[in-house]
Amino acid sequence: MIKTVLKSFLIFQGLNDSELSEIANCSKLERYYDGDVIFNEGDRGICFYIIVDGTAKVVKKRNNNEIVLSILKKGDFFGELALIDGNMRSASVESLENLTCVSISNDGFKKVFNNSVSTLRVLEMLSQRLRKTNEYLIDLFFNDDNMRIISTFKQLGERNGSRIRLAERLTREEIIQVSGMNREKGIEILDLLETMGVLDYDKGYPYIEISNLIRE
Repeated sequence: MIKTVLKSFLIFQGLNDSELSEIANCSKLERYYDGDVIFNEGDRGICFYIIVDGTAKVVKKRNNNEIVLSILKKGDFFGELALIDGNMRSASVESLENLTCVSISNDGFKKVFNNSVSTLRVLEMLSQRLRKTNEYLIDLFFNDDNMRIISTFKQLGERNGSRIRLAERLTREEIIQVSGMNREKGIEILDLLETMGVLDYDKGYPYIEISNLIRE
């Protein structure tokens, strides 16, 4: 079953059955519920994860404050950096709603990198992630407060025409956290965007309507 799941991910396409079997033997399917901690910042890295279904958030906690760094969804992987550099986990990862993922041990991770095609794909995905993060940080630093929410949706959401919809049922508090804003200012801007018809919800999933923003 795990071998079949692995085949569906881009980084494993191109591996033969024998190579997939070796990695599958170092893997297991794990399920988490809303709010479960997959690992904590400072933990030793013993495996990395690929999301099969559901979503997770990457967070750092300082002085009882939580900063959401990223939202991960189906097909995303995480936990690889601690295996690459041998350091402790640099952030915590928690499930949002129900989460199913494949965990691959350090030995299995090394087998992935034994294949040049898989190595290239992992590096490409890491590069895309870094580029997207850099663009997001630039938005946070140089855009005014009214655009930070929009930048967050651009980074995390999926665009369909003039609508950008998040794949997760983030609360208002979580949207503010990911946007890197203080709570009071964030609430003020969310209220304004909802009044303008820019921000709304579809069955609990937040989305922004760009056409309404442009019209305003």
